[in-house]
Amino acid sequence: MIKCSVLSSGSRANCTYVSNGRSQILIDCGLSLRETERRLRLIGVNPEEISAILITHEHRDHVNGVLTFAKKYRVQVFATMGSLIGAKKFWDDRASYRRALKAPEKYFVGEESVSSMFDFRINYLSADDRINWEGFLIEPFSVPHDANEPVGFRITADKTVLVLATDLGTLTPTIKAYLSSADILILESNHDLDLLFEAPYPWVLKERIRSDVGHLSNQVVGKFVRELSNSKSCRVKVLIGVHISENSNVYQLALENLISAWQGQVNELPEICIAGAEKPTKLFTVSEVELLTLAECSIDIVPQSVAVGG
Repeated sequence: MIKCSVLSSGSRANCTYVSNGRSQILIDCGLSLRETERRLRLIGVNPEEISAILITHEHRDHVNGVLTFAKKYRVQVFATMGSLIGAKKFWDDRASYRRALKAPEKYFVGEESVSSMFDFRINYLSADDRINWEGFLIEPFSVPHDANEPVGFRITADKTVLVLATDLGTLTPTIKAYLSSADILILESNHDLDLLFEAPYPWVLKERIRSDVGHLSNQVVGKFVRELSNSKSCRVKVLIGVHISENSNVYQLALENLISAWQGQVNELPEICIAGAEKPTKLFTVSEVELLTLAECSIDIVPQSVAVGG
């Protein structure tokens, strides 16, 4: 059984709550300490129950709140070495970071030199690891993004599987295989190609966003979801679109894209939700015995959160 809620998603802050009924973890923590605590309580979770934070990559909107939350609640942090080194510039004060830049052999080389600077336990991971943590099987996998060792995560509890892939520029065959194994699929649908070209961005930024190390478009995600909906091995019961751009996408457009893409004859429509930046999604629960059916799904549009079935 897995319970999950996307507490925040977008270019401002990203944070996802995951529970197996016994243990609670976060994937990324870009919110402030106070806001992370507030949103956890909104979904009925005591922040003191969080035991670990998994980091996908080091960009500010994913790691800005990790340091303060981890230090206050003594949680353990899991990340690649590249992500931790990159995150240091957000966690250190400016003077400390300048000192580190002058002596990189002291501050940026080796596991002990990084972990000794922060008052919480750091666990280093690599793509394709298999980590057993308090009833979770955690499997990071490499994703193409302009970051240092970015990863997505497949998380299994009992026989229920959650897969999260955000901030990636393309879907490789290996990534598709991970995504296709999910009961709960949390997948980036960052921008619409037409809206991106009209967005008030410099051309170089538009090229970066649509590159193979940038972000996924509605069009690319729609094509994959269409393929997935026609797969006999598909087991998706909850599909959450995340990291929706505020300037080159629209919540309603991203939602309609996912619904229309799920047009296969093989699988019923899962519960579909678009996560936003202003509030958490509902708390989803998926287990072997709790199956969501098409009859249980309804469209519910609310400000900053767009959902089917919630």
